Amino acid sequence: MRLIRTIKWIAIAAVVALVVTTLVRGGLPWTGQKVTENLNLGIPTRVEQVQRKSLSSTVGYRGTVEAKGSVTLVPKVNATIREILVEEGDSVQAGDVLVTLDDRVLQANDEGMVQKKAGIKTTVGFLNQSISTFENTNPQAQKLESVRGQYAFLEEEVEKMGTLLEHGAISQDAYNKVQLEKETAGHQVKELEAMVTSTLDQLTHERNMASIQLKELEAMTREMNIQLQETQVVAPFSGTVRQIFYQSHDLYRTGTPLVIIDDTSDYVVKVSVGERDAARIGLEDPVMVTLPGNDNPLTGKVTKTPAFLHPVARTGEVEVTLEKAGDTNLVVGASATVDFIQQRVEDGLVIPAAAVKDLGNRQLVYVVKEEMVEEREIITGLSAHNETLVLEGLEELENIAVQNLNQLYDGAKVFVFEGAGNQ
Repeated sequence: MRLIRTIKWIAIAAVVALVVTTLVRGGLPWTGQKVTENLNLGIPTRVEQVQRKSLSSTVGYRGTVEAKGSVTLVPKVNATIREILVEEGDSVQAGDVLVTLDDRVLQANDEGMVQKKAGIKTTVGFLNQSISTFENTNPQAQKLESVRGQYAFLEEEVEKMGTLLEHGAISQDAYNKVQLEKETAGHQVKELEAMVTSTLDQLTHERNMASIQLKELEAMTREMNIQLQETQVVAPFSGTVRQIFYQSHDLYRTGTPLVIIDDTSDYVVKVSVGERDAARIGLEDPVMVTLPGNDNPLTGKVTKTPAFLHPVARTGEVEVTLEKAGDTNLVVGASATVDFIQQRVEDGLVIPAAAVKDLGNRQLVYVVKEEMVEEREIITGLSAHNETLVLEGLEELENIAVQNLNQLYDGAKVFVFEGAGNQ
């Protein structure tokens, strides 16, 4: 019995010694208490190197990809759609025929107007000739000239007869007879002048009306030619067919959209930004745009800032033009992550933000050298995207601890379980 009791006390003493030793080293591992040192390995930590690179402070939004320019084709003719030669998403070149409309009715109308115009041209030509040769060809005009000659002769005779009458060479009756003939000829001249003027005015009026009809027909012909051209719907520029609103054999009604084409040589991203950020975004500001499924962001610049803000939402639209967008397969209407660069530093020393122990008025890092850490005070600058710019206190490629900083102190032994070659 004594032997058994002795063995029990020895075992209890060994357990107590183990517990005391563990507490001295930092606590029981199964209690979840912090471990200051892991036996002889040191405090576990992860290490990263100080890198020289650029760092940007950005504000992010979601935007929508749109073509820099687009056009909605609206033919100026009502007609049945004969054939649609493209599909949505097709790439087209400037001048390619996209849709053909039935032009048979227009062709028939055009031929009828051509014939009618030819007839009116003939009429105008005839009337112009009649007016220009009126005095020589019109019987009334010729008679008027004859009567005018007779009237002039009678005027001279009356003058002569008056002289003779004064000298008693002729009787009063003879003089009155000549005077009556002159007055009769004068009345005939006035009547014929009225008739000739009326006839000439009528010819001129008919010529003017025919000329007006001819001009109207020429205008209608030009309009018809435009409508005939509209039956061949062509691409005004190279791009991509975004949407087709009709199908073959549908009746197209003018004034409604037929096809939308996007100019895919350039793309923009339109973003609705908040009131505060809108005031800080300026023209030509650099932008980074990330598309779904593409980890390599595109670069761009702000080309349009908000002209006004929505009175309720307090947001405004910003337009970003992408650079070298033609090298990327973009889809109009796709979403995009847009980061407006507020501040950018080129070629600076950058470390993870998690590597900095912020004590308020001091900022510390722990530089790992072999199995020990050196506590070092640094001066920091810009912080963005979980990274911090170091202005003073570190050199490029130095190894710094980024985990368990609260347990580290100057000269502490560490166990590097990840990073910088697992020192």
